[in-house]
Amino acid sequence: MDKNEAAQTPRTNPLGWIAFIVIVLVLGAAGFTTVRNNPNSGNPVDPNQAQRPTPSGNTRPIAPNTIVYGSWTGSNSEITAVDLSSLNSSVIASLPISIKKVSVLNSNSLAYIDDTNIRDHGKQIKIYELKDKKEKANIPADNGFGIDDYILSPNKKFMAIWEVSFASGSEILQGGRSRVYAVDLSNPSLKRLLYDEVANTTPIHYPKAILNNGKVFTDKFLPNDPSSGMGWAYGMGVIDFDGSNKKDVESMVHGTYGTQPFLSPDGNSLVFAGYDGSLGDGKVIKGGIRQALLTPNTVELLNTTTLQRSRLENLPNSNIYSNVFWDNLSGSIIVTLLSKIDGESGLFTYNTSSKSLKKVILPENSQPPYAFISNLSPTISLIGISDDSRSSLANLGEEYAASLTTLYTQDSTTGDLQNIRLGNSLAQFITVLPSNYFQNVLGIAYAQGGNPGQPNVTIIDLYSDKPSQENLQLKTFLMKPALAPVREKQQSTPPKPTTPPNTPNAPTPVRSLPTLTKTVSCRDLATEQCLAMGYQEDSDGFRDCHSKAWDANRATKGTPEAVCNKSPLYLYGSTGEQVKVRVQATIYNDIPKYSDGYSVTLQEEGKMLVNGQSYEGLNYDYRSNLRRINPPTKGTIVPRMGVERVLREYSKKLGLNTKETDYLVKSGKNKVTTPYVFISFFDHETSTNILPLSFAPTPDNYLNVVFYFKLLNTKPNYSPIPQTFEKPINRSGFTAIEISEIVE
Repeated sequence: MDKNEAAQTPRTNPLGWIAFIVIVLVLGAAGFTTVRNNPNSGNPVDPNQAQRPTPSGNTRPIAPNTIVYGSWTGSNSEITAVDLSSLNSSVIASLPISIKKVSVLNSNSLAYIDDTNIRDHGKQIKIYELKDKKEKANIPADNGFGIDDYILSPNKKFMAIWEVSFASGSEILQGGRSRVYAVDLSNPSLKRLLYDEVANTTPIHYPKAILNNGKVFTDKFLPNDPSSGMGWAYGMGVIDFDGSNKKDVESMVHGTYGTQPFLSPDGNSLVFAGYDGSLGDGKVIKGGIRQALLTPNTVELLNTTTLQRSRLENLPNSNIYSNVFWDNLSGSIIVTLLSKIDGESGLFTYNTSSKSLKKVILPENSQPPYAFISNLSPTISLIGISDDSRSSLANLGEEYAASLTTLYTQDSTTGDLQNIRLGNSLAQFITVLPSNYFQNVLGIAYAQGGNPGQPNVTIIDLYSDKPSQENLQLKTFLMKPALAPVREKQQSTPPKPTTPPNTPNAPTPVRSLPTLTKTVSCRDLATEQCLAMGYQEDSDGFRDCHSKAWDANRATKGTPEAVCNKSPLYLYGSTGEQVKVRVQATIYNDIPKYSDGYSVTLQEEGKMLVNGQSYEGLNYDYRSNLRRINPPTKGTIVPRMGVERVLREYSKKLGLNTKETDYLVKSGKNKVTTPYVFISFFDHETSTNILPLSFAPTPDNYLNVVFYFKLLNTKPNYSPIPQTFEKPINRSGFTAIEISEIVE
């Protein structure tokens, strides 16, 4: 797990990713649909009923800003700007495919890491001029090293670079080397070496902030941390641009903070979630997580001049502050907190002048949940919905980030959601800039949305199932190798222990995870956070806390892995009937806990009593028992917005009830991230081979249905054979219903 994957979402992160900066969007060019939304209910009207925008610009301007995003095509990386005032869109740069981390330096220059390898390390950083379409400068990595990350000063004049080198034959950073350089971009040929360290069992430095005078702040990171893989926050260092005055920040010691500090827009302070020690030593490991990272309970500033910490007022230390960062546009601090007080958990903006919190009301009833990206104005926010696929982790933006299936602006005064539809099948958010930012350099072609060699802006109706003359072929989508597991293994996954875990020298966590090398999932983190707040496991309060923390961690992590998804088993029968269930496949993330099977007492209305607690379903993730699965051939090809209709139709014919149908629809809509999808399901025999279950007693009626979703970027020129159905399941007597999905 990357170093800020599980506990926070700082915006400058060389190893992790953030939920808020990658956007997966489908079809069309810059277009906007307004959907009336009640921010309290979170139920937007059916998009099919929303008025369809037209190319003439009937949709009102949104905000005086320009959104910049990147996307992969079959042969290059396109950087696109969308002006939210004029609704114009234009590709401002076409760059090589093997690049990462694109930053806007000014209206004529971009910086990016170039020529990345299989480890996602680059050979050089390039400065690219938009107007002349050529390289302006090249900052190469040292021989044998690769560039993992860089950061910029607020004035974009200084850069700090992190380079790494793995030991010969090694696939992890531990045992390799780490170097930090500082560069004045007015003289990019001169690299100043600040740190040159062995990445061993002692924390190394990596850059977290560089000031407008070139001073660099570093966090200390323990590669492949044996405690859990969450190796950040081992202390901080500061060093001048020329390498002098190197020292530790005495106020930022290991065990006193839990999120990586984030630099303010003016460079005067760093914000972070601190830990005050009230729950014990911050260095102690609980549930595979250091106490300070598990329960950061203060929000603090580090003055970049005096190096002194100060705590923000009116933020009680009874909360957990799992995510803290500056919003560069508004200058507010964004805080994610977990509270034991009902209704007080969630996302907030903290006003440093009034010293008060204001809750960010995001639309509800979405799994994965909506994620906050930035404030565009005091009343307009940029938000999105993250994707569940780990393979969509992307890196054209300034951070590694999970995919967002949709991007919206939200008006906090009216509740309006405006769907921003961009012209690429995958878009990765880079930054927000002033309106018409590039016009002085790129001229009238940019201002009018023109783009030599590219089609003009066309508005696409994403919500219609009917053919349209305006439908465009999607650009070829090239998915890079999945970066999440690669980076976890390289930098965070602990190496196999050489000391037996029960020896005196081995760390002994208070609550152990399944294995020493298992990284912390969002479910594990939510469990530990709620236990740390004093809830008894499986109590009503714990379950409520766990649900809120789980959603918060998924949104914060950005890459809600498959381990955060559910495959529910429903049991129905006579109240008080005793049932034993065994799952004959590898399962994990089980709720309730699976221990040599489930011992269930059936209750009224389909509820189940397990270990003294009541559940609506038995939830777990599993690995297929079949090594090879032949996909089904019968089914339906449907546009993305038709998924709910098809799944409700299938559910009715299978005999699923309302609870089961609602789960299937929500899960299916979250998993379909492409313009089209082939929907089918495996027959009962195949499904039971994929996920074999045994019951005592044997159910009178049993339906095991594994749904199949084949994601499609374009609509095929054929129609599949329609899906066939047996009789709907009979629900008399003891009935078992298992529903799960396979997505390709």
